[in-house]
Amino acid sequence: MPMTDKLEIVQIPTGQIKEWPRNPKKHNQAAINASVEAFGVRQPIIVVPDGDGYRIVAGHGRIKAFAAAGLSDVPCIVWDETNRELIDAYAIADNQLTMAAGWDEPMLGDILKDIEIGLPDFDMSALGFGDIEPHQEPREPEDKEIKYFERTHILLSFPPDMLPEIIPLLESLKDVPEIEIEQSSN
Repeated sequence: MPMTDKLEIVQIPTGQIKEWPRNPKKHNQAAINASVEAFGVRQPIIVVPDGDGYRIVAGHGRIKAFAAAGLSDVPCIVWDETNRELIDAYAIADNQLTMAAGWDEPMLGDILKDIEIGLPDFDMSALGFGDIEPHQEPREPEDKEIKYFERTHILLSFPPDMLPEIIPLLESLKDVPEIEIEQSSN
C-alpha cells in the first residue's frame, strides 16, 4: 500500500455524505460540538466513494458537529479505496489508537493550568474532558512512573448458552462505582 498518496482536502455537500451504518464508535457529541464551536473546523472527514455519494470512514462525530454549526459543505479527504474490509479496519484503528493511549498527567496538568491562566474565559469543556480541575497544582508522578491508562476495557465474548451463568457475575459487579458494564450482542 503506497504511503505517499497525496492528500487533498475537498469540500463536499453534507447531503452527499452517508454515515457508516455499522459504525460501532459511541461519541460524546456535546464535547465534539463544543470543540468545533471553540476551534472551528480544523480536521477533515475521511470518506470513500459510495454509489452516487460518499461514506464516512472517520469523522462521524465531526460531521454532526459541522452540521450543528450550520455548515452545508464540509472538508473531506476522499480515500479512493474499494476494499471494504481494509476501509472498516482503518475506521476501527482511527478510533482505537487514540483510546489506547494515555496522558503524561503532570505535563497535562501544567498545560491545562497554562490554558486556564492564558485564556481565562475559555470554555474548558471544549477540550473533551469531563470534570477537569486545571487550577490544581500538578503532581509529581509516583516513583517517576507515568500512569498511561485511566481505565482498562475488557471485552468478554462467550456463547449465548453461557449467558445465564455470566449475568449473575456481571450483576454482582454493577454496584462497584469504578466499574461500568456495557452489554451488546451480535
